[in-house]
Amino acid sequence: NAGALAHTYAKALVREARQVFDTTVREETETDLFSEQVLSCGGLMCLIRAAFQAMVDAGYSRMMAHYICLQEVKDLATLFAREGLSGGMARTSRTAQYGALTRGPRVIGEGARAAMRDALDEIRGGRFAAELAKEAADGFAQTERLMKELAAHPLSGACK
Repeated sequence: NAGALAHTYAKALVREARQVFDTTVREETETDLFSEQVLSCGGLMCLIRAAFQAMVDAGYSRMMAHYICLQEVKDLATLFAREGLSGGMARTSRTAQYGALTRGPRVIGEGARAAMRDALDEIRGGRFAAELAKEAADGFAQTERLMKELAAHPLSGACK
């Protein structure tokens, strides 16, 4: 009865029933690692940084680039989470729809999709776990170095 009891508690604790679903430890672990690496943390962070740099390099102010690359992304992520991709896009302008649907696939093309598949294969095959174990054994030296580099980036602090 553990599953039924867990569902009862979960449904009592979360706002929406759609946030409660069956999974396995393996599926939850692999999908969480994948999301952190290629989407919610790593991929999104790198995409935001690249867009920011493209705007600044083109002569736009850091303030405007900061707003576009962080605030608008947050607003759209909230919209997509609430409405789904097509529902969220339906609430944007026709200009945004056309541009997103024709330019987005150029930015996130087959190379990006192949890199995502590679990252997932590394997770599922244990390579990421082995790398992480080595990094932990080394006192997270590479992670600390990379975090210092990230902290020096203009998007690492609040917009000023």
